[in-house]
Amino acid sequence: MGEREHPSTGNPWTILSSTRVYENGHIALVDHEVRNAAGAPSRYGIVHFKESGVRVLPVDAEGKVVLVGQYRLGVGAYTWELPAGGRPSSERPDRAAARELQEEVGVAARTWLPLLHLISCGSVTDETPMAYLAWDLEPRERTLDESEVIALRHEPFAEVVRMALSGEIRDTSSIAAILAAHVKAQRGELPEAVARHLR
Repeated sequence: MGEREHPSTGNPWTILSSTRVYENGHIALVDHEVRNAAGAPSRYGIVHFKESGVRVLPVDAEGKVVLVGQYRLGVGAYTWELPAGGRPSSERPDRAAARELQEEVGVAARTWLPLLHLISCGSVTDETPMAYLAWDLEPRERTLDESEVIALRHEPFAEVVRMALSGEIRDTSSIAAILAAHVKAQRGELPEAVARHLR
């Protein structure tokens, strides 16, 4: 069997011009005139996120994970996810994760660990959220935005893994963070203080 050919990892696209065709406080839809990977002229739309995303897997002293439930208008469905939010470019990702955890769940974490740097949907958006593992939790005041209606659910980690694999949790960055934490715990790549809850 011959060697498998690998395409170049360089960028085969050329952006000729860009126009913002829609914009609000959170996103901009940018229409690009491009020369595509085949060298032909075409148009390509990308959703630009004005704030980068952060997602948090919080684990309490009993090994339970806090999930947030809310109606997601974009997909027209109620979803259970890990706590998440956006951050301006001026805010460090770990500080944004801590802020979102306190706002949505009403807890602070004394110990944090980066889990993943993700690409949400690289064909149509430039969003690259960060996912964190957080433990040593302590209560804080919950401060939801006025537009947020968020329910909380505390589940053992094994149940959260089951929900991720069964489709009850459908948010891709939540699933990635849950399964990454599970695998890292099994491989011995996490501190024992939290790993014992995640195997």
